[in-house]
Amino acid sequence: MRLGKITRQKPFFRMDTNKLRVLILLLLPFRWVSAQPGPCGGAQSGTIACLLPNVAASLFAQSGSQASPNIPTGDAILVTPLVATQPIPSPASGFVYTYDASAGVYVRSSQSLGPILSERAETIGRKKLFIGYTFQRIVFDKVDGTGIHVLYAGVPLPVSNGVITEKVNVSLQLNQSTFFATYGVSNRIDLSLAVPYATVYMADVINAVFTPNQSTGPGMPEFAEGSHTARGLGDINIQGKGTVLHSDTAALAVGSTLRLPTGNDYEALGTGTIGFKPFIAGSISYKKIHPHLDLGYLLNGKSVLSGNILTGDKRQLPDQFLYSLGVDASATKRLTLAVDLLGAEVIHGDRVGDQGFYRKSYNMTNASTGFKVNIAGHLLLVANLLFRLNDSGARANIVPLVGVSYAF
Repeated sequence: MRLGKITRQKPFFRMDTNKLRVLILLLLPFRWVSAQPGPCGGAQSGTIACLLPNVAASLFAQSGSQASPNIPTGDAILVTPLVATQPIPSPASGFVYTYDASAGVYVRSSQSLGPILSERAETIGRKKLFIGYTFQRIVFDKVDGTGIHVLYAGVPLPVSNGVITEKVNVSLQLNQSTFFATYGVSNRIDLSLAVPYATVYMADVINAVFTPNQSTGPGMPEFAEGSHTARGLGDINIQGKGTVLHSDTAALAVGSTLRLPTGNDYEALGTGTIGFKPFIAGSISYKKIHPHLDLGYLLNGKSVLSGNILTGDKRQLPDQFLYSLGVDASATKRLTLAVDLLGAEVIHGDRVGDQGFYRKSYNMTNASTGFKVNIAGHLLLVANLLFRLNDSGARANIVPLVGVSYAF
């Protein structure tokens, strides 16, 4: 990682603020952070969550500004979405079995290979095991509708001995592998486990012009940059699901997911807090068409990512109301096509706008389309694309997913 490179450059060009929305999230928090206090000045220095404050501190140190840790850092709208709002592949089995009493064996009871990012009401079947692996690549390109590669301050920001104007370029990427397994405890109860392993990359580049007080000449161009890559275990999810109603054409299940804080929060590998999501899932079968609806509410605890990373103070990570509506269709016995509408209502989520930081609920809506193909035996290949339908929050335009799974 490289921090604090100061060079002379051409005069800084300030974009017309009427044409580009003012984005203050990366600017106001760092007016006084020339000396990093707390975790970001010690053991957590250089981590993903501390990268932007560290880079900004190296830039502003020359102005002799004073440190003030009791201010937001922007992590709540940049880093937190990495681990708190990304869709997790469903652990629902591609194969569903029911017991045939007349034959004394379990037989496949659904021709559909199931959804990809949403849940199905049917359970896998007693003593059946389903294992799988998926890979997702997420390249963030917008924050609340504004491109993260060209973030400008619309007005000069005062510091102790002058004013400074910044242009900030952020790159943020997440590669996530998820290993999961589902086991049929009984004909109506499944237990599932999802274990993510992630690689997070973040790079920050700040160009600025510092103009001393009472100066009549041109300002002094400044430059600082830094990057960091983190790899490791994410937050493990444990899920239980039980079918409460079942017929030949419909099923209804209830369940809950427990998220364990096993990922490093300062490295944006985990949320840093426990999460609990009760949910309900309903499915209908009509010939080769299988509509489904999922509803859930994710309850979160307190996390430093939603608080203040400079002091280590924690704050409530926003809860989420989650829903999905979709259909999977059996194109052939070996091929299932899946389409879903997935939404998350983030309750009192962190936002940024012309007035700076604030908290307000917002909606994140995505469309998902993909397929599952039965290659051989009980081996499935999965491919999917997730599309952004609105701009709220930190988002990627398209998120590809590939995976494989096998049923025993």
